[in-house]
Amino acid sequence: MKKKNIFVVGIFAIVSICILSISCTKDNKSSKRVVLKYAVRGAAGDYNTVKELVKEFERLHPDIGLRLIPITDWQRYLVKVQTMILSGDCPDIIDIGPQEYYALADKDALLDLTDVMKTDSEFQDRIKNDFQPNLMNAILFKGKYAAIPGWCNPVIMYYNKDIFDKEKLKYPDSTWDWNTFVNNCKKLTKDFNNDGRIDQYGTIIFGGGGAHLILKMNGIEFISSDGKKCNIDKPLAIDAMRSWSDMINKYHVAPSIGQLTEMQPVPLFMTGKIAMLWSGIFAARDIKKVKTFKWDIALLPKGKQRATVNWLILWAIPIQTKHPVEAWEFIKFLNGPIGQTIRFNYNGDLSVLKSVVKKEVIDTNIISKNGDVITESLKY
Repeated sequence: MKKKNIFVVGIFAIVSICILSISCTKDNKSSKRVVLKYAVRGAAGDYNTVKELVKEFERLHPDIGLRLIPITDWQRYLVKVQTMILSGDCPDIIDIGPQEYYALADKDALLDLTDVMKTDSEFQDRIKNDFQPNLMNAILFKGKYAAIPGWCNPVIMYYNKDIFDKEKLKYPDSTWDWNTFVNNCKKLTKDFNNDGRIDQYGTIIFGGGGAHLILKMNGIEFISSDGKKCNIDKPLAIDAMRSWSDMINKYHVAPSIGQLTEMQPVPLFMTGKIAMLWSGIFAARDIKKVKTFKWDIALLPKGKQRATVNWLILWAIPIQTKHPVEAWEFIKFLNGPIGQTIRFNYNGDLSVLKSVVKKEVIDTNIISKNGDVITESLKY
């Protein structure tokens, strides 16, 4: 009996040791898992898109996890990020625009990615064969790269085909110049009941970078090449800006800023009361819901030169990160074919990769059969 008890105790001890050993092994594995903090910029749609991206990334990289920190106030995003850094809770990944990027890079606040980009053969192949034109030039700052292209939204023109058909006017195309655009806006602006109030406008004045765009169309750089002067006070710049404001104040073919307080440009276009709208590719995700009229897209009218504004968002890694290797793996995934495809399908942001744009946008005609408008707009 005594031997039996000793045997049972012995077996129990061995089993206990095995269980403890397995448990310790699991603990060691889990303790090695790096958790990155990502300050997600934007509203619920942006956050939900990132959740899908994280789900796929963690499946492919089980040793890296993500903690998402939503920041819904787009304008105060950077202020909140800087507050986090000062409080010792530095995010590992942030979303920033070009001007924010230049400001942070100038202060050496971002991790220099130049060397890791050069030694990453997969990323180098992506740059040479798949990046949209001029992307790397946009993020080259003082000979270094401290961010990676995230997504872009070139501004194009959406137009209501039914309005053009009703007035028997030709649709906008690549031959349109500024004068053609203005003349058509005049023809399409209507006071149907003659009550002195305009019921249908030819266009809406573009607000997102409008000054920069109208100057660019006229061959004028908003900021001098040395970065020291603003050219908006030059005579040619003043004339260009006047041509823009004349759409509201002289020709009355666009609603005033005060008239737009109740409804933003894209929803207003969707009501059928605007013939032509200048907006980014992202607007298509909402405009596609329109069932009351037919619409299409075109290049912006040409000024002295062809131009557009391309809203570019970058991913960067703050210099204080404790996990530079893992953070690089994550933003490289976001920038790659899988990440770019997920982002477009969930949020409508245009990919920085030519292969994804071709597969998801051009080949599918998901926005328009005029896919060349999209590819052409990415050149400027």
